[in-house]
Amino acid sequence: MTKSKEKVKVEFVGKSGDGVTGSMYYITYNDKQILLDAGLYQTSGDDILKQYKVNHRNYKVPFADLDAVIISHVHGDHFFIVPYLFARGYKGNVYIPKGNMALARIMWEDSLKIFESDCVKLEKRYNMNATPLYTQEDIEIALEHLVELPFGEDIVLFDDLILRYYHASHIVNAAQVHLTFKLGETVKRLGFTGDIGSDIGKDYLLPYEPLPYCDILLAECTYGGSHKTHKQKDRDKDLEKIKCVVDQCCQHDTQKVLFGSFSLNRLQDILTTLYKIYGEDETFATPIIIDAPLGMKISALWDKLIEKDYDLWKKVSEWKNIVWVSTYEESQQWQKLQTSQVVISTSNFLKNGRVVSWLKSILPNENARVCLCGYAGDEDSVAYQIQHSKKWVTIDGERVRSRANVMQLTSFSSHACRSELLQRYTDAQYNKIYLVHSESNGKQEFAKMLRDSLSKADRSAKVHTPVMGDKISF
Repeated sequence: MTKSKEKVKVEFVGKSGDGVTGSMYYITYNDKQILLDAGLYQTSGDDILKQYKVNHRNYKVPFADLDAVIISHVHGDHFFIVPYLFARGYKGNVYIPKGNMALARIMWEDSLKIFESDCVKLEKRYNMNATPLYTQEDIEIALEHLVELPFGEDIVLFDDLILRYYHASHIVNAAQVHLTFKLGETVKRLGFTGDIGSDIGKDYLLPYEPLPYCDILLAECTYGGSHKTHKQKDRDKDLEKIKCVVDQCCQHDTQKVLFGSFSLNRLQDILTTLYKIYGEDETFATPIIIDAPLGMKISALWDKLIEKDYDLWKKVSEWKNIVWVSTYEESQQWQKLQTSQVVISTSNFLKNGRVVSWLKSILPNENARVCLCGYAGDEDSVAYQIQHSKKWVTIDGERVRSRANVMQLTSFSSHACRSELLQRYTDAQYNKIYLVHSESNGKQEFAKMLRDSLSKADRSAKVHTPVMGDKISF
């Protein structure tokens, strides 16, 4: 009989156990302790008090005693708690997929700026003494402990643990994690998808790779409850929409088209799409305004980060129509100009950053266009309010008249859609699958669909829907 201690134990310590963000899994085996992902809890709305409390909570994880931290990718909800671990006494290595080292500093420092801004707001709104989750010093210490590991190679972390990264096709250098544990004479395997993407319309990223057999698979289902699809016809339709709107507003009129975007990967995707449509058109004179400080830093590194299509990015980055906006003063000058402009400005769910000012400028204009490119969040988010044609939108505490035409693009999401997830998880080989990174209703709905699909495929694998705080062992 296997001894009790000769098991791998997994505790769902992050909010991603029963929500979308806050990826964190505490793994113990033999005499070792591992943290898989260390991500922030993030909301799409303006509830910074809730975010603050959740991210400053007692994690009930002995950070100082961990033997290793393993990261799937560098999105905030998977990676931004890392400097805090060192503030709490961690001294070990943080393993990240190869190609992410250059991103770590600029992503963490941008996060710190947001923390500091939120603390000022919390002090004003609630008269509370709020402090950032970590400091610049914590970031510097964390950077010294980052270790990049290649994709597709078995890496022996300890004599009883092997790590292998697989491509996730989510964002640049995003990985799925496969862990092999040796427990005496027994071998156990744990898989974690991280976030996985569609293979439709993906420049710069290598294709999704299926994981090998896992006893336990932790599997994201962000869009498990959504009817959104990712098919080539969706991308083709989006390209038609973009061309039609830009032609109408900027070629035949003197209006502005605003793309709200994430800085990492989404901005580069949209910019590349615009180049493919207009880059070879010598008559196209409309400036492409990139007003995104973090996005500019990432774009400056993009040729060192991408996994393919180097020649394409060289052409895009040298496109004469691009205007990189450095300062806030420049941003304000472009906003005041009554000229044709295509603008890409960034923010998480359109709730902060320079895109806030652009929205206040553009939304009241019924002839302008706002293009939404991904998940809009819950009904408290600015993106949701705009998407659902609210006549008035609350932005940064200010009510703004929303008259601009809104265009929804469906094919730019970095997550696989429900049908893709269903096919991949039906085909994947595992004993038990635990669905994570999804709101409860969507997860329950997807779990039922997956059970039905597995049954039709004569599979006996079990489907589970954990919540934060659950513990499993195998």
